[in-house]
Amino acid sequence: MTARELFDGFYDCLICDERILSARERDLLTNLIQRTQTRANGDAAITKTITQAIGEIVAQRAYETLGETITRRFAGTTKAFLCRQYKHRSNNPPKYR
Repeated sequence: MTARELFDGFYDCLICDERILSARERDLLTNLIQRTQTRANGDAAITKTITQAIGEIVAQRAYETLGETITRRFAGTTKAFLCRQYKHRSNNPPKYR
């Protein structure tokens, strides 16, 4: 699997996660982007501004979700258990091409 394929899968996971974007928000953003591209007449500044804003919103929500998940795991698991799991995984690091 290439790096691009990994990132594309990651992006798909982010935008499909209901904790980050609801189905209504995805529909709204899809509609907004399509209408902007149609009506902007090639104005890259408009598209760039919307693209950047969407990226910032998704990133902020992803960070919040990540923080909540990590906090929940630490609260429900002892430190020793987490360290043992990490050490076990680090003995066999993933192999990249």
